Amino acid sequence: MLKKTLVIMVLFMLVCTVIIPLCKAVTISPIIIDDVDIQPGEAAFRTFVVINESESEKTYFLHAKNFEPVGEEGQVTISAEEDPIGLASWIAFPVKSITLGSGQMQEIDFQIVAPPNAEPGGHYAAVFASTEPPDIDRGLGLAGNVGVLLLVRIEGDITEDIRVLEFHTRNSQNFYNRLPVFFDYRIENRGTVHVKPQGIIKLTGLFGDEVDANPNNSRSLPSSIRHIEAWWMGSSS
Repeated sequence: MLKKTLVIMVLFMLVCTVIIPLCKAVTISPIIIDDVDIQPGEAAFRTFVVINESESEKTYFLHAKNFEPVGEEGQVTISAEEDPIGLASWIAFPVKSITLGSGQMQEIDFQIVAPPNAEPGGHYAAVFASTEPPDIDRGLGLAGNVGVLLLVRIEGDITEDIRVLEFHTRNSQNFYNRLPVFFDYRIENRGTVHVKPQGIIKLTGLFGDEVDANPNNSRSLPSSIRHIEAWWMGSSS
């Protein structure tokens, strides 16, 4: 197993839409909710904020869909169909939709209820405020979807197993005449739960220094490989 002195990062970027003007029209905060640790059969409440940044009144439909990591750059895939199992099916909203005037914002409290037979480990979904009802919504890449990633940990018999597949300087470069120096990683999460490790890269020799190995405070999901980068800006002494 990887010692926690060498750390990983995963930056999940939830692309709100392929239509740029829509991204400016509505905002959901926060981007990621990852502090939900519950036992099977227990419930938790969390909150997100929807802001209508358009110039007209809008109705937003609330719903959730499961997601999985894909690729090595932090992308996710959203289930296009309604899934009767998984984290999305555990989420309940107080209302099906909200209507906000221009510039208005509203906090949405939602409930996560883990079934008694919920499998220990990580469970993942995206919570959406969509300008189209979920029964005609076609997925994350179409107009109308803005969401937040929800990472839930079910307590029990879980495994944390993080392994470094590669570590080198950018393009395996050995000599530098300018800063910063970039470090590239490929890390595999063989465990059953997401992690947000912490640690340092220790530089020795003439320019001895320490570098934050997780500068973006990012996460790694199970059964995925992630490309990571960190950087050294020069001696801190």
